Amino acid sequence: QIFVFRRNQQQQTNNKQIDLVLLFSIMSDLLALEKSIKGIGGGGNNANGKEGGGRGKNGMKSRRESRGETIHVPKVKEPKKRIMRVMAKRESKVFENAKKAIFMKGTNSSQLLNDVCKEFFLLKKPNCVSLTKKNNIHPFEDASSLEFFSNKNDASLLAFASHSKKRPNSLIFGRFFNHLILDLIETSIDNFVSMFTLGGSNAIPEGNKPCFIFTGEEFEQNAEYKTFANLLLDFFRGEVVDQINLSGLNHVISCTSAPNNKVLFRVYKILLKKSGSKVPRVELEEIGPNMDFTIKRSILGAPEVMKEALRIPGDIKPRKEKNIIKGVEGKSGVVHVGRQELGELQTRKLKAFKRGREEKEEKPNKQPRPVGKNAPSSIQDDDE
Repeated sequence: QIFVFRRNQQQQTNNKQIDLVLLFSIMSDLLALEKSIKGIGGGGNNANGKEGGGRGKNGMKSRRESRGETIHVPKVKEPKKRIMRVMAKRESKVFENAKKAIFMKGTNSSQLLNDVCKEFFLLKKPNCVSLTKKNNIHPFEDASSLEFFSNKNDASLLAFASHSKKRPNSLIFGRFFNHLILDLIETSIDNFVSMFTLGGSNAIPEGNKPCFIFTGEEFEQNAEYKTFANLLLDFFRGEVVDQINLSGLNHVISCTSAPNNKVLFRVYKILLKKSGSKVPRVELEEIGPNMDFTIKRSILGAPEVMKEALRIPGDIKPRKEKNIIKGVEGKSGVVHVGRQELGELQTRKLKAFKRGREEKEEKPNKQPRPVGKNAPSSIQDDDE
């Protein structure tokens, strides 16, 4: 039921009485409108005082239907082809696309953070998006805005730059699963050296895959270091390929664990020089960007969510091979054979096993069987 109340302005200050006549008239109109919508009764009176359209109490057709007039029903518009292509790209796939990263800024950002994000953007190209506007977002308190930007840009990685007096030069790395926050690690940046200073701005072509070196026991024992290393691998791995050309490996990213929760981040260029043999001599040249990360805060993914994120689809999951053992020397298998009857085996007939002439001569000759009239009616043994 819908109740509509209208107060009389003249009596509002005195007694605040309700105009019941107006209330009943509005309620009657609403009931008539409801009946006309549901098809129960008439649709009220029109401007000419005649009964309106709609089915009657006996379920008879309306006047428009009896006249044969067409009733236009609004059609649901199909989405445009461009929208359908975008929706198809965002659907779940067996083989995922390259992970896209978004670079964002907080309410305050320093020039050092701007340079770091710019050079990370060059290393990550072309699978990245840079948002230039400042955002009043605190990722560790409320991540709903970050999840909105992830869904909007179809991104699964995050680099959020924020600078304050309490947390200076803070760069937050994040990862999404199903456009929801999975991991967050806050780092502080020190000792930054730009690639433009070292002359390595044009040394790395767009889309090249780097080699990674993780040095230190912390990357195997500490959960925060493991997650940070995994984040860096996801951030810079690019397209997933089965094979790679040796000449395409032109730079190395080295991460070394240090005391006080520090990680030394260095980028080198690979130089292949002549060595007098088929295998070239490899040298490394520092090209930048170089910096020191200090791990501050972190949010690690729950085990249940991580299990769901790392689940392998059944279409590409390798099938288990029975009775096969893989080792250093290769594959080895176990074959189960049933019981063999050696007496029934068919062996090769060799001349050495045949009887000689002497054995044949010692064997008594058989008497010829009589033929014709002299042949006995029944053959009897010599003993008889």
